[in-house]
This record gives sequence, structure tokens and C-alpha cells, in this order.
Amino acid sequence: MFVKICGFTDPANLASVCQANVRPDAVGLNFWPGSKRYVTPETGAEFANLAADAGIRRWGLFVDPSNEDLERAAAVDLSAVQLHGDEPPDAFAQVAERRPVHEYVRAWRVERSLDPLLDHLAAQPDACRADYLLLDASVPGAYGGTGAKLDWHAVRDEMDRVGDRLPPVVLAGGLTPDNVVEAVRIVRPWGVDVAGGVERAPGIKDPAKVAAFCENARGAL
Repeated sequence: MFVKICGFTDPANLASVCQANVRPDAVGLNFWPGSKRYVTPETGAEFANLAADAGIRRWGLFVDPSNEDLERAAAVDLSAVQLHGDEPPDAFAQVAERRPVHEYVRAWRVERSLDPLLDHLAAQPDACRADYLLLDASVPGAYGGTGAKLDWHAVRDEMDRVGDRLPPVVLAGGLTPDNVVEAVRIVRPWGVDVAGGVERAPGIKDPAKVAAFCENARGAL
């Protein structure tokens, strides 16, 4: 079970998570200025180096990034770019020209049917498609990080309906150490993603909650 902890804003806090006995597989750095967990590319570079030294993958979160946004982040040692906005299907091809990385992640705010998502994925250029899909709750005017929870049974039903037409799914939205076992057992995702559910304050993680979240998610199946 892949585990990502998203939205660090303090280097010392990230270092404590990276040095713990129980660590996530990836950390998320939020480069969207509208987020309460926003970090500048300059600060993000320090965070990415801390995670890389610990062997942890670095996912950079962007919302409808401009060319300037991508170029400013070029010095950050990212493993993946996660697009969490309303980007067009060919956005990863545009990203690759300015910020090439190993993996591309399409975040999708789920409403009901996954058919609009399938249309979006089908329109992606073959040369630059999403490697992973992150499913999050849909909240008007928000791009993740709200703590809103998906209907896990409905998501599983939709995943069963569309079959193998989805890339590996990372489940997000309102997860905590207390509910992640139930979520994993119902949805059976490839991975899970959490931000607020393991925090003391926005952007400041509780290392004990991070460890519990990782252990519970990995032991769920």
C-alpha cells in the first residue's frame, strides 16, 4: 500500500517524519498559492532534498500552473507532478516541456460518475499520459485539502464498472488514522493520500499520527 503525506510547510517537521522508523512512501509539496499549505519553489527545493535523502518520493502539486510556475519549480527535485486543477487533457505534455519528471499524477474531484474522467484520460496524448490517478472529494471552489470525504462504496462501485480503464488509484479526501483501514478495505486503492488528517495545524504534521496512518493503511489488506 503506497502512502503519501501531503502539504508540509516546515522543514524541521518534514525532517522529523523522514527520520522516523515508520515513513511514508511519498510526500506532497503544494505549489498552489491558494492553499493554506502553499510553499514557494525555493522552500520546496529544501523540502525535496530532505525527502530525497531519506529515499522518499516527492510529488509536486500544481493547480492550473502557468509556464512561469513550472519554470520556477524546475530546480525542485520532484519525482512526480500532480495536476489538481482544471487542466486540459494535454497538460502533461506541456508540463514535460518545462518540468520533466518520472511520473505524472492526475487528480480528479469525484462527483458521481467516472465517465467524465474516462473521457479526459482517453483524450490524453499517448506520449504523455497519467501514471497515477488521485481521487478526491469535490468541494466547490476548492482543490483538495478540505477534509471532505468521498462516498467510498460509490467510488468502489464506479471503479468496478469502468474496469481496468483507470491507472493505479490513490484515494484521498478526509482520511485519518482512524478511518483509513475501513476506506482501504472498501475501495481497495493502490495507495492513499492524507494532509489534514495527520496534522496539528495546517501544514504541520503530527509524527505520531503519520506513523499510525502509515501502519494502519499498510496493514488494512
